[in-house]
Amino acid sequence: MSASPGGAIYLDCIRRHLSGGELPGYAAQEVMGHSLRQHYTEAPPNARPAAVLALLYPIRGSLHLLFIQRTSPPGDRHGGQISFPGGSIDAGETSSAAALRELEEELGVPSTNLTVAGELSPIFIFNSNFVVTPVVVLADHLPTFTLQDSEVAHLLQTPLTALLSPSARG
Repeated sequence: MSASPGGAIYLDCIRRHLSGGELPGYAAQEVMGHSLRQHYTEAPPNARPAAVLALLYPIRGSLHLLFIQRTSPPGDRHGGQISFPGGSIDAGETSSAAALRELEEELGVPSTNLTVAGELSPIFIFNSNFVVTPVVVLADHLPTFTLQDSEVAHLLQTPLTALLSPSARG
């Protein structure tokens, strides 16, 4: 990856944690979560599986994380929200396959030249009854994005260093 030396350190750390087995799970999610998160820690048995994709890639030597702002169709529980690309997991599909499929559907980015680094701890999204598995994916260059106008209003390309700053935590 052609990120700065600091970016390479972050990538090594991410790879090491994702391949190391035990993840911090809810404790880590709570650090940056909304205060309502503490009331919805367990998913009900009828929660539906979904996956999102956390895409990391370099821009001018700095490692970035991709977010999207969803469109706001009437009745959409996630309309206008800032999120990762993603959606429901189809029958027989893995979390990684669903996340990569959604990336291509929503942003036109094919899975070629992308590396799945691993999965993070699933999180229950109470307002839509999904159990979401975040999938971390690495790109060695800035992808070309083609937004699906019916689903994605805007891209937000955020330097990873801004998210890792203690001031970014609630």
